[in-house]
Amino acid sequence: MVTILIVEDNAVNLQLIHRYLKAFDARLVDARTGLQGIQLANAEQPDLILMDIHLPDMNGKDVAACIHDLPQLQHVPIVAITADDTTELRQQCLDEGFDAYLTKPVSVGNLLRVVQNLIGLQGQRIA
Repeated sequence: MVTILIVEDNAVNLQLIHRYLKAFDARLVDARTGLQGIQLANAEQPDLILMDIHLPDMNGKDVAACIHDLPQLQHVPIVAITADDTTELRQQCLDEGFDAYLTKPVSVGNLLRVVQNLIGLQGQRIA
């Protein structure tokens, strides 16, 4: 079973992402802060990380950089998830090593497509 780490401080957004990811047979691990995200990434060795960019303690780009600095996590795909839909931030995230960029509110179709593309999970079809 694959593990997906979700680094998201907003409870409503976290619940929504959980609901969407039920289409997959995956273990979901939650972090509410950047520091917790780094700690859980190191401890859990996830197959994929969904990263909010605006966290209460750190910028999600900095969290992703810390995670990718760990040799055992350099290969883990990280998806930026943010309400900030600017071309500049999108390009910065992709230039800084994010594997995909999704905007909030997250579309179920886009999220499932990104997860399937990055880690090959096949889920149930969701209307």
